[in-house]
Amino acid sequence: MDRWALLRLALSVVACGISLYWSLGLGWLPCDLCWYERICMYPIALISLVSWARRIPSRPYTMPLAAVGGCVSLYHYLIQMVPAWSTSTSCTSPVSCATPDFVVFGFITPPLLALVAFLAILALDVLGQRGRRA
Repeated sequence: MDRWALLRLALSVVACGISLYWSLGLGWLPCDLCWYERICMYPIALISLVSWARRIPSRPYTMPLAAVGGCVSLYHYLIQMVPAWSTSTSCTSPVSCATPDFVVFGFITPPLLALVAFLAILALDVLGQRGRRA
């Protein structure tokens, strides 16, 4: 398969590994929106692995998951960083969706990292499709 598929596979596996390390290694409990982000990211890793091994396109499956995951991540980031949005969450887990467990440089939180990963996966899907047409 092309290099874009391999990059998507690597990126999604790293994103899944980091989220598992935060949960299992550091003991952080994920909030509701974190679970939704994981529900979108974990299948991308599995689909990317299968499509890379079988040399079949995965764009029809990974692109919608990345788009939905990106929207959830953007919403999650906004309720964490914009005070007016923090009251709009209906998080039912014991961990608040509006309170970040981890902040670097005052603005980098797990939802922002997930958003960047989802956007990168979308970009890799587009680049991979463009490479197949050429």
